Amino acid sequence: MIFATANQFEFKASSRRDDMISMCYLLIFLFKGGLVPFIAPPNLSKRDIFNYIHDVKKKTTNVQFCDGLPSGNIFLEFMDHIFSLKFDEEPSYELLV
Repeated sequence: MIFATANQFEFKASSRRDDMISMCYLLIFLFKGGLVPFIAPPNLSKRDIFNYIHDVKKKTTNVQFCDGLPSGNIFLEFMDHIFSLKFDEEPSYELLV
């Protein structure tokens, strides 16, 4: 659940864009050693954890997610491209490598 996109939290259909966004969340998690804003505090109910993660992902900007990352500007460009995609739009894989 921690790598799900805001669209997935809203039970919308997923696309390649959502897969790429989930990958970004995973990479951020790994690069920051698990210290990410979308990890819910302990002792919350499942519903509260769900709502907490969804709210954080809706409110946090790409700049905030990338803060403190090595090569943050490159990763920010990567995220900005992915988040700008429309539902059925194919990512520019050449740009992302």
